[in-house]
Amino acid sequence: MIEDKVKAVNPGSTVVVTNNGTTTVTTPSGKTAVIPGVDLTKTEKSVPTPNAGNDIVKPADKTVVSDPNALTPEEKKVIEDKVKAVNPGSTVVVANNGTTTVTTPSGKTAVIPGVDLTKTEKSVPTPNAGNDIVKPADKTVVSDPNALTPEEKKVIEDKVKAVNPGSTVVVTNNGTTTVTTPSGKTAVIPGVDLTKTEKSVPTPNAGNDIVKPADKTVVSDPNALTPEEKKVIEDKVKAVNPGSIVVVTNNGTTTVTTPSGKTAVIPGVDLTKSGDITTRPNEGNDIVTPADKTVVSNPDALTPEEKKVIEDKVKAVNPGSTVVVDDKGNATVTTPSGKTAVIPGADLTKTEEDVMKPSTAPSESESTLASTSADTLSSETPSESTGKSRQQLPNTGTEASKSSVLLGALAAVTGLGLFAKRRKRDDEE
Repeated sequence: MIEDKVKAVNPGSTVVVTNNGTTTVTTPSGKTAVIPGVDLTKTEKSVPTPNAGNDIVKPADKTVVSDPNALTPEEKKVIEDKVKAVNPGSTVVVANNGTTTVTTPSGKTAVIPGVDLTKTEKSVPTPNAGNDIVKPADKTVVSDPNALTPEEKKVIEDKVKAVNPGSTVVVTNNGTTTVTTPSGKTAVIPGVDLTKTEKSVPTPNAGNDIVKPADKTVVSDPNALTPEEKKVIEDKVKAVNPGSIVVVTNNGTTTVTTPSGKTAVIPGVDLTKSGDITTRPNEGNDIVTPADKTVVSNPDALTPEEKKVIEDKVKAVNPGSTVVVDDKGNATVTTPSGKTAVIPGADLTKTEEDVMKPSTAPSESESTLASTSADTLSSETPSESTGKSRQQLPNTGTEASKSSVLLGALAAVTGLGLFAKRRKRDDEE
């Protein structure tokens, strides 16, 4: 393993590793150097510590590049910034193939292979979007981003573990988080990608780059989603993350990559629910959608008054929550416990045209039944005329039940029969 890692950053070199890890490297040009074992090895004890025992670390989020062997200046700059973010104060130099040399303020130098920092467009529409280690979509509210409390660290740790199963996760005081996978890969997620302050909560998306939909999807087996269930989840996630690439795995874990290239993962448990849970309060959702949509003039440009109406309706069914409605009616809801989700504007708004439309159309069987019952009468009675006029209420989109028409007709026939019987009895008397 050490030999392979050293060869990766010294292409074409001969590498010899001794029993204590001391490694001799001879380049193709004949130059030889020795790397002490202490610079190449670490013990299991160092894994659950900041940086997992490494002097220099790599960022978790790889950078999309057009050609891994010929990076553009812009691509190099993105990589440089990401590496600097997890190696504060270091000098970072990115080569054409993405291989990156990092020198710390204390003078230590190490090289990160380009393959650990770059990915191609082809990898984006795949689980984890080509990253070995991923970050959760839902950031954690903290009081002081530079001095996290033990409780705040625990929340972040749990969120990171949820999208990196089996990994060792260490959160530092500023939220910077080191993740080591079961296979031994290590990367660091900057605190800024995992934390947010209270000030960000009353804003669109509540300070998150990627958001999850409020309405969870009912699935038969949470560990083995069907293609149809995956499609429903994909559509819901896309609705609240416009233009993003969304990949749903078999257990519902969903990777989202925004048009700007930001990637995060939403755990399946935040997107799915079982059928039996729909009988519980809120139907298994952490955040609920009000049943009554709000009439708006322009769904793409809500007025302040329209936003206020929606805000009040959403708050009514999510007591104590912070609700922010954007210009298109999308509502970001953050519960008192800190859970955040977005309700699409389409689920909260309707236009005047929608109001004018019939809510349902009569079925063929209902129409046939109504006409048959009407034909049994020799002539139209006033009660029948009234029944017909109520079948469709003008300009409300409300349709009367056809069965009501049938009952009205039947009542009319019965009434005529009783009337005739009484008249005959009177004549006999």
